[in-house]
Amino acid sequence: MAESFGVFLITGLANRRYFDEQLDFLWGEAVNNQGELSMIMLDFDYFKNFNDFYGHQAGDDCLKLVTNEIDIHLSQEDVVFARYGGEEFAMILPHFSEGKSYELALEIQKLVEQLQIYMKFLRFLNM
Repeated sequence: MAESFGVFLITGLANRRYFDEQLDFLWGEAVNNQGELSMIMLDFDYFKNFNDFYGHQAGDDCLKLVTNEIDIHLSQEDVVFARYGGEEFAMILPHFSEGKSYELALEIQKLVEQLQIYMKFLRFLNM
């Protein structure tokens, strides 16, 4: 998958290299300032099967749709949202308590569920 200048081109999100650089920087900043730092990892269930069944273009479109919706939801927050690898994505949440990051994770889970992307596919698998 194509990456350029710290950006994963399919989704427009930061790539793993940028994520790692920001994590090092923000971790050091949190330690130095005795601040809070949280992280959320996202993994899209059944994505490989979805990609194999519908094709790579549909898989790319699915990633774009989901990550765009999440990115819009995060637009008011000071977070780093990046592709971590494959169908894995991660967020670095500076100044987020455990409770605040947990609430955000639940909001994102609900947001993705409301997209109902997998419903047709899961019915095909009889799940």
